[in-house]
Amino acid sequence: MRNFFSYDSKFSQVIMKIVDCFYASILWVIFSIPVVTIGASTTALFHVAHTTLNREGGYVLKTFLRGFKTNFKKATIMWLIQLVALAVLGYDIFIVRQLATQKAEFAVAYYIFYFLIFFVAVWILYTCAYNNRFELNIKGILKNSAFLAAGYLPYSLVILLVFVASIVICYFAPFFALVLPAASFMLYDYILEKIFIKIMDPLDREQMNEQ
Repeated sequence: MRNFFSYDSKFSQVIMKIVDCFYASILWVIFSIPVVTIGASTTALFHVAHTTLNREGGYVLKTFLRGFKTNFKKATIMWLIQLVALAVLGYDIFIVRQLATQKAEFAVAYYIFYFLIFFVAVWILYTCAYNNRFELNIKGILKNSAFLAAGYLPYSLVILLVFVASIVICYFAPFFALVLPAASFMLYDYILEKIFIKIMDPLDREQMNEQ
């Protein structure tokens, strides 16, 4: 029984992981409240997921704040650009929905715009993860993350399913919102790392494996 509750036991490790997810999720929510900071907050959560939650090292608060501060400028600019894209698509859906009640042909465009909104949502996740992992200018990050989201469609669909499932679960069981954001990002990071490894040059890949 003593070994069961020891620091190195599987049970203790799981409990600590849940506590870290709770802590990281709360930080993400708090730092996302101003809305304009959602990009920086999401990038910071990716930083925590990659360096702390999936690798079991570091302090959540310190890691989150470092990721938030380091990526704030670029992450905020990219998020505002993508927020405008979401707003435009949302407005288009509203207009097309009204037109679809008059002409059935517009129903197709209605679903196309919905698909584009889902794609932008996934693109945002790719962008934040890419920004956290690679040093590149804003244009390069936006372009490369969009190409990756479209080029690795099976991975993107899995990420989208997890994203939608997380929203649905939190809607019907709000308690899960205390841990699910960070837990979801652990999975996003695991999936996206498989993609990033493929696009890394051999030297970067070797250095990553040595970490």
